[in-house]
Amino acid sequence: MTRRKIEAVEDAGGPPIRLRWPSIAFLLVAPAILFAASAQPVVLLLEAGRREVPAVARGGTELIALDQVVQAVGGGLAVSGDPRGISVKLAYEGREVVLYGGKSLASVGGDLRLLSSPALFESGRWLVPVDSLPRVLGPLLATRVDWRAPSRILLIGNVPVPKIEVKTFVSGDTVRVVLEASEAVPFRVVQEEGKVTVAIARDLVSVTFQQQRLTGGIVDWVQFLGGRENVFAMTLGRRFQRMTASDQATPARLVMEFQAALLAVASPPPGGASFVAPFKQPAPA
Repeated sequence: MTRRKIEAVEDAGGPPIRLRWPSIAFLLVAPAILFAASAQPVVLLLEAGRREVPAVARGGTELIALDQVVQAVGGGLAVSGDPRGISVKLAYEGREVVLYGGKSLASVGGDLRLLSSPALFESGRWLVPVDSLPRVLGPLLATRVDWRAPSRILLIGNVPVPKIEVKTFVSGDTVRVVLEASEAVPFRVVQEEGKVTVAIARDLVSVTFQQQRLTGGIVDWVQFLGGRENVFAMTLGRRFQRMTASDQATPARLVMEFQAALLAVASPPPGGASFVAPFKQPAPA
């Protein structure tokens, strides 16, 4: 078993760790459509790698350029579109999908499917709602396509995703929290006032754990917050004093031990004197 200390950051003022409205530009775009760039890109995650593509917002829906999706997928995915923007056809291994400009409909192998918002043809490019791509790309490519909105990831194909399991142990003055991964992943531990967080720098992880409340006053809560950094959070209790952490290569896991503060023991009075209640003689019957 290989054990090593991991990267840790301490927020100023926190307990000790024992460890070695974004601005929007408005442009008038023919034909007089309001354009707003999304604050964050969308990640296309494929077996061959990853690609970040910009997203644009239209009435609360995010769209991405179809040509960038086609370039990322590659492998014989053909596109033929009407230069007037009436429709565009995608073809792959004998299967076809047709999108219609300004309509929330797609023809998938002859069957009509609803989209969350219309496909748009702007400045010579087709824009499609990213959350609707699984409904059209999945049947077209005959593979798994998922939109993971919290992580802003479009998953295309059988991409391996690390699984993270959480185990907790409470015993006396110690709490142990273990994050065990199905493969090696980087853990980043940060201690702040009242909590400890662990971020996993991967595009996507699989976590079934949500939250657990612990007893004993050392660690009150263990939670999976998720987000782009796949964050776990441990809320510290009133008895918490210090934490140590280390990760192991086999199996791949992070082990954190939270120690309670020692209870103060009252000192006897000076000279060892003790108080004894005076004896009272019972009254005669």
